[in-house]
Amino acid sequence: MKKLLLLILLVSLFSCSKKTPETVVDPPVVDPPVIESPVSAQLAFPEQNQVCNQGEVLSEVLSSVTFKWNKAAHAESYKLVIKNLESGLESVSASTTNEQVVTLNRKTPYSWNVISLSSKTSATAQSETWKFYNAGPGVTNYAPFPAELISPVLGTTLEALNGKVILKWSGNDIDEDIVSYEIYLQPRYSQDKLAASVTTTVLDDVAVMSGTTYSWKVTTIDSQGNRSDSGESWFKVK
Repeated sequence: MKKLLLLILLVSLFSCSKKTPETVVDPPVVDPPVIESPVSAQLAFPEQNQVCNQGEVLSEVLSSVTFKWNKAAHAESYKLVIKNLESGLESVSASTTNEQVVTLNRKTPYSWNVISLSSKTSATAQSETWKFYNAGPGVTNYAPFPAELISPVLGTTLEALNGKVILKWSGNDIDEDIVSYEIYLQPRYSQDKLAASVTTTVLDDVAVMSGTTYSWKVTTIDSQGNRSDSGESWFKVK
């Protein structure tokens, strides 16, 4: 009887003893994959500030031009952005390769750049912007490229020092025969000639009034009398 009771007691002790909890092993930490943003493409053709004589002439006014650029790292596709510098109209075309054939007006200045894209990220990268002239029949001297307005930056609100600001721009001409600039400035939506026969690319001590929004533009003139218009920019004076 005592042996029976001892056996029952031992069984009870073992059945009531706590089980050792199992060791929980955390899953290994896996770093998320690194997504590389596309980098800027390097432009190749048409070349910067040159006349483009290559391509297929389609008519007296149209020709096809093959744009080329170097493949950009981590880019899967591209957007080719072309701007007609005479009309200001811009076109955008998509490409999965590093070249694209586009029909353009002849005897017309253009600018172009390439935007690198990837389906793995929303990040993009833009190339430099180059300018060129699409060649035209019988042209021996090309009009200057439209001036680039540098300062004040478009849409800037600035404080005039002693009631004056400085206007800066850059000019370029394939024939390298720019002779002067005309500067236009006036409260926005009307323009008067501020200065003529300017031979530098900066105009100092331009008088302005506080609380006024101004528009300005630059006309570039070459030795043959060819003229190009920068298009309008504007700024506001505090």
